[in-house]
Amino acid sequence: MARHIPVPQITFRPARPQDLSVLLRLMKGYYLHDRLRYSARAAGAAARALMSRPRQGRIWLICDQGKPVGYIVLAFSFSIEYGGREGMIDELFVVSSRRGRGIGACAMAFIESVAREKGLRVLHLEVARWNRPAHRMYLRAGFRPRERYDLMTRLFPNTSRPTRRRRRTHRAR
Repeated sequence: MARHIPVPQITFRPARPQDLSVLLRLMKGYYLHDRLRYSARAAGAAARALMSRPRQGRIWLICDQGKPVGYIVLAFSFSIEYGGREGMIDELFVVSSRRGRGIGACAMAFIESVAREKGLRVLHLEVARWNRPAHRMYLRAGFRPRERYDLMTRLFPNTSRPTRRRRRTHRAR
């Protein structure tokens, strides 16, 4: 027999600089849950950078009756393969006390509507192999593994700080 769990009153609101302390608390929860290394300094810098560059992506707080219970990050890029703009759900997190209540599914429906509104051709995401509940939710939302491909990453250390270029001077000879 299926259980009916009523979905609370969920709203999504763009994260603002004044939300940074709440966002960082949620981000720390995500990083701990996903077994990632967390740095409040790096996370804060990245969140501030994205909030100031809406053409590159957006961050929304997921609120239950006005109280933040999670967040979702959508980053934009372009794909030749898919013939246009694409989106990457970079992070999605719901606090553990609110999981299993349909909030993640609401967030996926919300992001799909944003993607369509922004004219995105495709959405991507990555999910930890061990996170079976998230896998099931993403499958229900219409996402499929790309069997032929692995996501590969090349990290560039120290790219968070702009490099200062030396000014060249030319002397007449």
